[in-house]
Amino acid sequence: MEQKSKNKQHSLEIKFLQFISKENLIHKNDHLLLGISGGKDSVCLFHLLRHFKFRFSCAHVNFKLRGQESQADEDFIVKLCAQNNINLHTTSFDTDKIAKKLKISTQMAARDLRYDWFKKLAQEHQYNKILVAHNLQDNSETILLNLTRGTGLDGLIGLRPMNASIIRPLLFADVDSIFTYLKSKRLKYREDSSNTSLKYKRNSIRLEVIPKLQILNPSFHQTIYETGQNLIDVQNFMVSSFENFKAEFITDIENGQTLDIQSNMPSYFLHNWLKPFGFNSSQIEDAFQLIKNNVSGKHLSSISHQLTKNRQQLILTKILETSKVNIFFKDLKEIQLHKDFRVKLMNRGDFDTLNVEAKVLLLDYDKIQFPLQLTQNYKNEKFKPFGLNHFVKISDFLIQKKMSSIEKSKVLLLKQNEKVIWVVNHRSDDRFKINKSTQSILKIISL
Repeated sequence: MEQKSKNKQHSLEIKFLQFISKENLIHKNDHLLLGISGGKDSVCLFHLLRHFKFRFSCAHVNFKLRGQESQADEDFIVKLCAQNNINLHTTSFDTDKIAKKLKISTQMAARDLRYDWFKKLAQEHQYNKILVAHNLQDNSETILLNLTRGTGLDGLIGLRPMNASIIRPLLFADVDSIFTYLKSKRLKYREDSSNTSLKYKRNSIRLEVIPKLQILNPSFHQTIYETGQNLIDVQNFMVSSFENFKAEFITDIENGQTLDIQSNMPSYFLHNWLKPFGFNSSQIEDAFQLIKNNVSGKHLSSISHQLTKNRQQLILTKILETSKVNIFFKDLKEIQLHKDFRVKLMNRGDFDTLNVEAKVLLLDYDKIQFPLQLTQNYKNEKFKPFGLNHFVKISDFLIQKKMSSIEKSKVLLLKQNEKVIWVVNHRSDDRFKINKSTQSILKIISL
């Protein structure tokens, strides 16, 4: 990739080529999209890409957060790209309005809007890499912000030179070297007035915290970056260990997964398992406490999933937005048409076995009266389990079967008026059983 120049190369240009070569960031045939704000970092990256004749286009977002200043940034970028014959994509968002609607910070909204749009452009125009101009100081700020919020290995590693299609070719450079480069080349850029406002946490870290840390270590930014890079090997080892753990102790089930609880299981594994399902750090800590106690039936919920402790298992299931089953069958034909049942009416002489299976209901047809009801509501219900001569609360029957709360929530009852005929897939009621005087048998198989 290295190009010859008539003029002596600036040190930043040399380091730029060395960095992208070392990290394998950019190749000759790449079609690049540069996110450009007009600030010194992105303008510096713009000129470096142009100097080395990389094939790139630019994308600029007007977040409408600083009135005329935001518009002036856009005008600057339009002029810069036109003067250098670089293709430019522009868009704008009412960022404050969107942030309030989503109930997130303005900075978070701006970040999500920017990256979502960049990725959409990349897909539409076949850009294979998206370049952003984060530098060493941005990395330090990100790690310190993560520390104030609480973080794991990912947060301590900080920004990476390459994260999927997102590339950071300036991550090696400190702010002073970028400023010196722009000054030496007499290159213009825009100053963002909001960078001096202490109402933003990142600015407080940049303007108040980092200068004090640099007194202790003048190479603070480089030290932080190298520490993060060293942690990548640790993270890779942990990821590999988690994959082995997952293969042995986590099982896919219908609508979710189960985890066989192990003694001395690292909290890191639990975090890696639950975080993708929307559980935050506090909830994952609560889940770790569930592992330590011996109580079953406790559960936690994220927006999309529920986690339940059932003896020596954690059961993770997706929360389905479905209404409770409550179906009435007015006659035999209607129950025969039900999609989850296979129903047959037989004469006693056509029936060859009285073997009872959990998913097969055998009834004395003359003992039942329509309508029948299929329901999920078993609160306070009682029945006489087949083979017993006394009533049992259905909730107690399910406990005796050692069912988890998730399994209990799926239990269906087939009822006649206030009488339970069948705890579907589990046990029929003794009052409706076949006996010597039975003439007609109703057979229902649960599919």
